[in-house]
Amino acid sequence: MGIPDDFDWVTARNNCSIRGVFEILRLQIENDVKIRNDQLQSEGKRKYSYGITVVLGGGIVVYLEGEGVEGFVGTSQSVALSITQNGGILACDENNEPILEAYPTTSDDGKCRLKVNGQERELWHVRKTVLEKLFFHTH
Repeated sequence: MGIPDDFDWVTARNNCSIRGVFEILRLQIENDVKIRNDQLQSEGKRKYSYGITVVLGGGIVVYLEGEGVEGFVGTSQSVALSITQNGGILACDENNEPILEAYPTTSDDGKCRLKVNGQERELWHVRKTVLEKLFFHTH
């Protein structure tokens, strides 16, 4: 089943607004943090955990906290996501180095996705790119 010729792409794109996508991403990241913390708890590695906070201007920061965290030299200890003035989502590490910049788009199949480096990505893929190093660093 394909997209009909009279697909209302204008409404679909309007519904794929930067603020709407960012809010969905925030909620999904909150869930990712909960899942990762639950995994650490069940693996007996609860000396540290992950947190998320909303910062001034509506951005979010996901961070590593807990016992021995300062000893995690050379690892990502936080990532920040914010909406840029040009309508994108910018993710940076704790040194303010960009991880990615993504822009909402309606894909050929009519779904709301994020465009990263010219490629359309599902939200889960963007979350993986942003959080994988933070969540799965070697200790």
